[in-house]
Amino acid sequence: MRDSQEKELETNIDVSQKSRMGKIKAALGEVFIYAAIFILCLYLVPKFICCKYTVDGQSMETTLKNEEQLIGEKISYLVTDPKKHDVVVVRPYANDKDNYYVKRVVGIPGDTIKIVHGRLFINEKEQKESFIKEPMWDTTEYGPVTLGKDEYFVMGDNRNCSLDSRESDIGPIPKDRFVAKVFLRVWPLKKLDLIN
Repeated sequence: MRDSQEKELETNIDVSQKSRMGKIKAALGEVFIYAAIFILCLYLVPKFICCKYTVDGQSMETTLKNEEQLIGEKISYLVTDPKKHDVVVVRPYANDKDNYYVKRVVGIPGDTIKIVHGRLFINEKEQKESFIKEPMWDTTEYGPVTLGKDEYFVMGDNRNCSLDSRESDIGPIPKDRFVAKVFLRVWPLKKLDLIN
């Protein structure tokens, strides 16, 4: 009788240990899954899907102000081309992978851009733009320049305070230097909205 009780006790202990080990393995499996999701969100999402950017300076006023925080998505320009009036994040200099500008696309491949007495012309048609902060200074001159197959002309909305495609060391931006399309302002919270 005592032998059968001892065997039953040993069996119960063995089953209890196996059950505990099964629970530990299940918990470790869950931890591994959550760690993988965390790593995916921490590294892959910002690198390949979307990322946060902070406006530095006044070149996009009044649309965007200094220190506002934006979300840009990186998928669109893998499958489509930038469009006129898109607000974008670009790398202005070919050899500088750490410097980003937030600008607006004003010219697309094939467009002829010129600025005469502070007035922007695209394909000989003067542009009326509701989003610019103020007219360009009357002395502003540029072009004409016809954009190549893969070139885009970008400018800040605050045309009198913007380093953009008008600068000879920046010029038209090739598509491979587009980093993201800006779609959302997230800070300050009271100005949370979609960017057009």
